[in-house]
Amino acid sequence: MINLKNKISNWTRFQTILKTFAKHGFTSFIRDFGFPLPGTFRESTETLKAGVPKQLRKAFEELGPTFIKLGQLLSTRPDILPEEYIFEFSKLTDQISGFPFKEVLVILEKELGRDPLEVFNSIEEKPLAAASIAQVHRAVLHDGEKVVIKVQRPGILEMIEGDIQVLHFVAKNLEKVREEFRLMNLSAVVKEFQRTIYEELDFTLEARNIDQFAQNFPELDGIVIPHVQWSHTTTRILTMTELSGTPLSQLPEFPANIDRSFLAEAIVNFFFESMFFHGLFHADAHSGNILLQTEGRGRLALLDFGMVGTLGPNLRSKLSQLFMAIVSRDFESLALLYTDIGEFQKKFSVREFQADISELLSPHLGKTLKQINMGQLLLDSTKVARKYHVKLPRDLIMFYRSLMTLEHIGRKLDPEFDFLTYGQKFAQTLVKRRFSSQEIFRDIFKTVEGLRSLGTELPTQIKNLVKKIDNEDFSFGNEATERTLKEFQKTHRLTLLSFFTIVLMLCSTLISTVRPGSPIEIPLWVGTLLLSLFLLLILVRRK
Repeated sequence: MINLKNKISNWTRFQTILKTFAKHGFTSFIRDFGFPLPGTFRESTETLKAGVPKQLRKAFEELGPTFIKLGQLLSTRPDILPEEYIFEFSKLTDQISGFPFKEVLVILEKELGRDPLEVFNSIEEKPLAAASIAQVHRAVLHDGEKVVIKVQRPGILEMIEGDIQVLHFVAKNLEKVREEFRLMNLSAVVKEFQRTIYEELDFTLEARNIDQFAQNFPELDGIVIPHVQWSHTTTRILTMTELSGTPLSQLPEFPANIDRSFLAEAIVNFFFESMFFHGLFHADAHSGNILLQTEGRGRLALLDFGMVGTLGPNLRSKLSQLFMAIVSRDFESLALLYTDIGEFQKKFSVREFQADISELLSPHLGKTLKQINMGQLLLDSTKVARKYHVKLPRDLIMFYRSLMTLEHIGRKLDPEFDFLTYGQKFAQTLVKRRFSSQEIFRDIFKTVEGLRSLGTELPTQIKNLVKKIDNEDFSFGNEATERTLKEFQKTHRLTLLSFFTIVLMLCSTLISTVRPGSPIEIPLWVGTLLLSLFLLLILVRRK
């Protein structure tokens, strides 16, 4: 126990964590894993009957902010946890009582470097909202502008740092004793959680997210984004314009002037463009974070940009294909895309994986588009990935959950809104954008660069290999090997030139079919013709 105590700096907190889990029925688990448990704890029959997922959720609630946030993260990972755990962790909420206003003033003065009332004309003492990480207060600037201030809870960083150290220690030890924990890659889950929670603790990151959304959408019809007051924003406080309106979660009924179908299409279009065009999307847009403003035919104001998903160009391209596979109900392509996107923990049969995906999703084939819950369908597909130990990117799961939330909001705004039909409509936009002049040029450049690298690097590597063989006194001589290498280089470059000609021809055909009259259509065909003639000339000369 002395050695173990030396490995954990916050031994008291570690003991508190163990006691809490023991209290909720995990005594035997703690002892099985070799963790020391002071005192005598008896696991009651009542606790055992409640079920492991439920008791685990209760323990997380009692242990506070770090474990609540961890549970919330785990609730987004159906690819690594069974459904019953996802269900329980989804119940976790970090809405707790606020901390005293005098502490708010202390933090504001420390962060702003002066008396808060010199910066703000007034600050409401009662928090507008309070959570485990921060609480929010209304305020007014000296120029009369109404703002809200998000203030980080005192001591939260130190608490989370200590808990994360314990989580790393526990994850490593659990992986040593159980294969299922190794397959879950618990250490990687804790690292992912650490990155996520530290990002959430830096309010300047949230402020930059807001600015990036405003930059991506300079003109928004029906959607409102807050404006950051950077002069009053630091890592621990975030000041932004106050957005009026009623949260959708608290709305008893929609006013008569509201155009509900317009708002549903506006929010879905905003999210689709965020995901597929910009690669940055709001990942926590539940109905409590969306306000209804009743001016004109209505607007939706988005709150809380602390949790966002980011999709790089490569993943975004694959998600576009995946999205189109779903709206066309091509489940075989969906399974193949999973094998391309996921990270494999074990070897398995792609054919069996494909069959399981199809079996899980095939009941949806007989439904009309309006009957299909697209977000839930995508999340269901990740259960098969868990069976085969295919680890999916976190942002992919966030993408799925956002689609599921978005679908719910779309139908709340307009009961007649057909999400999947709109998805098919947006898929047409994706196809057109995929074959836009800019995208074609980018793909051609990537192809040319890849061929250039292959054409120049591979012969050099082979030449180095040949020299190494010659230096090690193999039976054939330098002259023969050099002659063979030169012949290989000629054949190799000719193959690459032929391949590039075919690629250019395919691009020209696609442009002519999808975007006839495009300004690059004629240059592409001219380039194809010239390259074909050049290739033909080389072949004739070789003969």
